[in-house]
Amino acid sequence: MTANFSSHAIPVAIPVDVLKKWPETAAMLIPGPSVTECSSALLALGDCLLANDFVAAAHAWYVPL
Repeated sequence: MTANFSSHAIPVAIPVDVLKKWPETAAMLIPGPSVTECSSALLALGDCLLANDFVAAAHAWYVPL
């Protein structure tokens, strides 16, 4: 089964210990200066997680915000 959307993130070698800190990263992004910037940043985080095979973590960021 594959997603019906293409990943926008270019796969980059990010250390696993950094990827595992995605909740902290999301917490820093949520109080962003605007809803549009926050949504874009969270979707980019989801794209990055998906590109690095963190599918379970990435799925939350594709729910309508």
